[in-house]
Amino acid sequence: MNENVHEVWSEEELDRALAVLNADVPPGDTALARARAELLAASGAPQAVQPPKARRHWGRWAAAVAVIAAAFASLQVVPFGDESSVPTAAAAELLINAADKIGASDPVVGPGQYLYVEEHNWGGMGFFSPSAPANNFFYLDERFNETWIPADRTQEWLWRMRETGNRKWIVGRPEQAPAITNSPLPDQRARCGDFTISQSEKPCEVAGSWYRPTPQFLASLPTDPRQLYDVIYKEVSARSYPPGMPANFFESQVFQQVSHLVKPGVAPAGIRANLYRALALTPGLVISDKDAVNLDGRRGVALGIEAEGVKWELLVDPKTGQYIGTRQTQIKAAEGGTPPGTVTSTAVKIGVVEKMGDKPGQ
Repeated sequence: MNENVHEVWSEEELDRALAVLNADVPPGDTALARARAELLAASGAPQAVQPPKARRHWGRWAAAVAVIAAAFASLQVVPFGDESSVPTAAAAELLINAADKIGASDPVVGPGQYLYVEEHNWGGMGFFSPSAPANNFFYLDERFNETWIPADRTQEWLWRMRETGNRKWIVGRPEQAPAITNSPLPDQRARCGDFTISQSEKPCEVAGSWYRPTPQFLASLPTDPRQLYDVIYKEVSARSYPPGMPANFFESQVFQQVSHLVKPGVAPAGIRANLYRALALTPGLVISDKDAVNLDGRRGVALGIEAEGVKWELLVDPKTGQYIGTRQTQIKAAEGGTPPGTVTSTAVKIGVVEKMGDKPGQ
């Protein structure tokens, strides 16, 4: 293993260049009813379905811990308390209901206004050396990432990151870690949110992909939940992984891919709703915490999936269908030394402001 200090960047920091979408493709009521019936049937739920109402609606810490804890540290979540996880059918029903609500709860961003997205993160940094275990260390640190997205998404965006200096030590001693400088990173500004492009690329003209989900790329995705799930599964299965990975590993990769795309500010309501319906088809998906609380104290329900000693959770507000954060917990000791029970988390707030740099309520 490379004996270097590796920082666990937040999902927002790794993916901030991807948050540029403006296509909304909600399926019609007939398609929604058909999708709901298929999803519930696939999950084992009763198939009596009522017609839906016509409504609209972080780098990833996993990548960070993966660097520290070996090849595939996909952090997953442990159910809180002694209560058993709810069957997959309940998780599917929750996602279908969230998909029905998500558009109605999206804030309206008027001309000249900005969507404000704040991501609160506890991620990790560590050093692990098989030859010098006494020097190993791993800690969690706190930061806030803020993004201002204009109503016209082809205009200039603003991204800002602030480290608080707060740390939680998991392995080692404070004197082993790099000093806290408290020097903020410079603000980043770019049209279309294209903060990290190559010299050969131009803002608003980057090629779309799963890592850079442009409006054109997202508009090309299937709107049928089964077809969308199959497309995502095929994509993650084709990535470079060690041979012999179990099926539930690829299902956890689908979960992570969808979790990235349903973050506020990334995709419009219709596409996020379709992604929820596709995610509802994932085998092994459960309600892992019926009373989950994110970093900011907001309550919701946690949907979780486990693979390779890690549990991933997506936190959703069941009243609005909105994504409110993530949690990832190391279930088993990872290669490199990340202890079982290590948790990284994000919480998300959104609002509408009049000027770039303003915060809601100011």
